[in-house]
Amino acid sequence: MAYSYDKSGVNPVSNTPYNGLPFEVTTSYNPGLFEPGGGSGLHGGGDAGYLALKRRNVATDVVLYKPYDNTLDTIVQLTAKFGETNKVVKEWIEGDELLPDEAVGVATTNDATVINGTSYTPATTGVFGVNADNAKIFRVHDRVRYHDENGNWSYGHITEITFSTPNYLLTITSVDGSNLVEAASATASIQRLGRSIGSDLDYVPQTRYNFPTMEYTFVDKMRFEDQITQRAINESGASYFDYVSDKEDKLYGELRRGRELSMLYGARGKHQLSNGDWVYTSPGVFDSIKDFNLHVANDIRNAANFKRALNEFILLNMGAEGGGPKIRTMFIDAQMSALLSEAFEDKQRFYGNEFIGGVRSMRYEHNLGVIDFVHLPLFDYKHPVPGGSVKQSTPRAVGMLLPVSECVERLTFINEGPTQETFRLKGGDETMYMRVQTTEGTALKLKQWTAVFQEGTIGG
Repeated sequence: MAYSYDKSGVNPVSNTPYNGLPFEVTTSYNPGLFEPGGGSGLHGGGDAGYLALKRRNVATDVVLYKPYDNTLDTIVQLTAKFGETNKVVKEWIEGDELLPDEAVGVATTNDATVINGTSYTPATTGVFGVNADNAKIFRVHDRVRYHDENGNWSYGHITEITFSTPNYLLTITSVDGSNLVEAASATASIQRLGRSIGSDLDYVPQTRYNFPTMEYTFVDKMRFEDQITQRAINESGASYFDYVSDKEDKLYGELRRGRELSMLYGARGKHQLSNGDWVYTSPGVFDSIKDFNLHVANDIRNAANFKRALNEFILLNMGAEGGGPKIRTMFIDAQMSALLSEAFEDKQRFYGNEFIGGVRSMRYEHNLGVIDFVHLPLFDYKHPVPGGSVKQSTPRAVGMLLPVSECVERLTFINEGPTQETFRLKGGDETMYMRVQTTEGTALKLKQWTAVFQEGTIGG
């Protein structure tokens, strides 16, 4: 379940994630198959088998492995959508919720009837020039308004749409009998407000349409391996189970780090190996979001400048008509965390600290919405900006606004979710291998609700 808060004081999510599993984890196997305690499952010995290291699903174990060091992976696994695919490519369509309803004008012949021309003579009827693509927005009987030279909106009713090389002319009639005012410029905006047709007669239907875009991503096959030998166990002085547990911890760390890096960074692509096999990679969410919606803020080491830049970032991303959730998560690096603390050290703007599956979240309240800031250690381990980590000479603050539950879907190839197994290559081999692997990818949807905040120049 997603995090929830019971006003009666009963919080169903524990701050310590190791004393059970108080939340649901997206898995890709039948949890009843290995039900412990001799229950209704086919196997009564738990998911590890009877005193044996058998192949098992490790989705639950992985999400509990140091959640505070793998915050993106943890929150995605706890709150994102989850899907399975039986193909290496996952496709989906996206389109605007509403059809387009606004255009900019274009220069046409400058005679006395052209409202957005230079020789317009005010009259109750005139024409407004738009290009061919924008002409598809409008239909006869549409009510419209345009930006006029007085700095106001002038209203009209479209009575005809004609083609005049290379553009279209919208014939607009005044709705109240007064003269239409000249447009502010040739590129003044014109907006469709709705339709008003005659009251008694029949009218030919005029449909409007818009084609959605096809999006797709790949799923990656990720594998991490280690080996175990009796000689190595003897030389380490550890017991067999201590040694195996240490190997297992390191592999879990590799799996979490590897798939979080794959989720965060990378390009979509595929290439063929010399043996004829194919390697697929899915795009990283940070790179995809940065390419789509990047905000660069300069000289923000000053607290006042930082607060101004943060307010502008929230205004542009949560204050327009784009919709989207009013509570969004923003993953930040160490430098951004420090700037937040410094900017608000004398003022209470944070609602408080929350813990989601062991991950600490700082809730910041704004009149336009709420942002849950979550420190992402991986940003400083592998920073988005070359040389930008706090461990390096020119640290750069970075934040990734990403409402996970609305915009992220973790995809797993059917029956190839996170698994662990031990094996020998040949029956009599001394070496035993341990492997964790998964075949999965990330589908980033509704990118208009995401953004990247990045520090530019420092000072000056």
